Amino acid sequence: MSGSAADLGAALDALPAELFDCVQVNLALLADVRHGPGTHLRLGARLTFRPRFQDGWWTVEPAVVDQVRHSAGLLGLDVDQRWDACPADRMPELIARYEPLYVVADAYHLPWLPYAGQQHMRHSFLVHPHDDGVRVWDAYRNDTRWGPAVPGHWDLSEKDLIAALGDTADVISFGTAALPEPLPAVELDDPSEYLASYAAAPDRAAALARLTLETWLLARSRLLHAACRDMALQEHLEAWQGLVQQTYVAWRMVQRGRPAPEAPLRRLGDLLNQDRVLFAVPVADGQPWRQRVAEAAASVLGLPVPAVLGGARFDTAPGYGSLRIVEIVELVERVVGVELSADDLVPENLRDLDGLCRIVARAGVGAR
Repeated sequence: MSGSAADLGAALDALPAELFDCVQVNLALLADVRHGPGTHLRLGARLTFRPRFQDGWWTVEPAVVDQVRHSAGLLGLDVDQRWDACPADRMPELIARYEPLYVVADAYHLPWLPYAGQQHMRHSFLVHPHDDGVRVWDAYRNDTRWGPAVPGHWDLSEKDLIAALGDTADVISFGTAALPEPLPAVELDDPSEYLASYAAAPDRAAALARLTLETWLLARSRLLHAACRDMALQEHLEAWQGLVQQTYVAWRMVQRGRPAPEAPLRRLGDLLNQDRVLFAVPVADGQPWRQRVAEAAASVLGLPVPAVLGGARFDTAPGYGSLRIVEIVELVERVVGVELSADDLVPENLRDLDGLCRIVARAGVGAR
């Protein structure tokens, strides 16, 4: 077994579970077993506010498949095998062959969680053979209206686990990869449209229910980022945690017929704006590779390095065009040691050094 029960137990006891959501937390647990205590903090290197539109709401909740891929890369976990919507009859073979397995399933059917029989949501855990059955490890911690979810391990029969998973589980076997250098990056979009959409929602109870999840996710990500950067922001972080409680109370009161208060949404806007100042990454600390990026761009464009460092637009260079941009991207990937996302290679990110450094930081790896 790649990580014994004793290793998992020690890592579980040391993991600050209150920093993570239910998808991240067991990747963090596995990473601490594979790479040592504290590896989990790498998940906090990148702080974002980049909402996406899903199911009628703007949300900061990431798609599970994207979150797992990005998180695993930061944690030095390499996907060995993956089975999406894994057929239940394959689980005995996989549990015996690959251990521990990382599984994402419907919390509604997982008997060790307070969500069982109460709420459908995607939830992760680790599983491996144990005695005549299986042992499930779940580091998730949260207080819910149905009781607390607490970190621990649970022994189940193989039959009971398979019945709970059905054919809804996504199953991954992780190998161990080299750890990238975790560079801090902060990407905070303008929250105006996000806030306005919740303010204008006709169903106030539904909006507050959604905001309860949103503020919970935002608060945990900020706690994790501050821990990663060892930032002393107690008052600001406590304000985020207080907002989670305030939003939940407001939602429950509206459910009982009380008018919807404006204070939680107004406070959310204030905290998002404060994030921009309090979490700003100094260039000297956050982008030690900036000089190399500037040199790469300058060499392709035929511009002086000081001009590029000073903010000269790339399109002022003779011969600027798509071919030069491709050359810049390829050279930057080589000299800085990143693989830039195709989704980020849009004109607004490729006009000057700041835009180029922004997408290098977003790649989540450091100079090699």
